[in-house]
Amino acid sequence: MNKILRGLIGICLGVLLFLEFYFLYSGKFDCLQYDKAGTWLAGGVLLLFIPATFWILSKIAFTNNENMQIAGKWIGMLSIVINGPCFGVWSGHHETACYEKHGVRTNGIVTSAFYSKGERMYYEFSINDTLYTSFNVANPLNHKMGDSLTIIYNSLCPKMNSAIENCKKHTANIP
Repeated sequence: MNKILRGLIGICLGVLLFLEFYFLYSGKFDCLQYDKAGTWLAGGVLLLFIPATFWILSKIAFTNNENMQIAGKWIGMLSIVINGPCFGVWSGHHETACYEKHGVRTNGIVTSAFYSKGERMYYEFSINDTLYTSFNVANPLNHKMGDSLTIIYNSLCPKMNSAIENCKKHTANIP
């Protein structure tokens, strides 16, 4: 493969890597990342796309240097170990900041309560005639089906929501 084509592919993959990190860490795609289907997308980017991009980039950029290709594979694998926990910490801080800036309280109803590695529940709430359903979340107060509970949601993206008892740290600066 000639140098110009290899350089263009390297630039394209570098831009792709930048876009992958932008998707994860910019906060611009919260509604997608907090959607029930979209959460798998963030995991796919972390566990598949970023490591694959490192591997492909090193494979193309260093066609004549096997040691650098191996280094690219290791960087790709280490990106999972480094980026996974970093994204977890960042998303926790980001969620807190979103609730403090755009958080609104509302009432919700427990639609299902069950035991699975601890007490768990689903709840739903309505905003402007749109019904939102939670993920499978912790149920520390052992709510029963039909119980009312207080929900915090992001007014810009109601799919980002949490039961008050699951996020005491988010409630301090919310009216």
